[in-house]
Amino acid sequence: MYDLAGKAGYSISDMGVYVQPMVQGVGAHCEFNLFYDPDSSGDVRQVKDLAALATKTLMSAGAFFSRPYGESAGMIMNRDAASLAVLKKLKKIFDPNGVMNPGKLCL
Repeated sequence: MYDLAGKAGYSISDMGVYVQPMVQGVGAHCEFNLFYDPDSSGDVRQVKDLAALATKTLMSAGAFFSRPYGESAGMIMNRDAASLAVLKKLKKIFDPNGVMNPGKLCL
């Protein structure tokens, strides 16, 4: 992620990183926070481009995204059609009347 941020011109010192070991140290949960000025169109574009590039690169390296959202959600969820179908079935079971976020399933 540091390499990608550097190549995108994003200041690495502005990036937040959170790593939490899981499953007796066999796996880890990682988060990367890209802070920016929402009033700066240049900053917004830079972070959107970096987030898209990072998502593609990390997915290609085998990363698992446990909470896909935003513009990357479609890219992440469409990679695994079987899981998406299961999630849609589960939503119908737990929300048969479609009252919780109607018409949406993380996309």
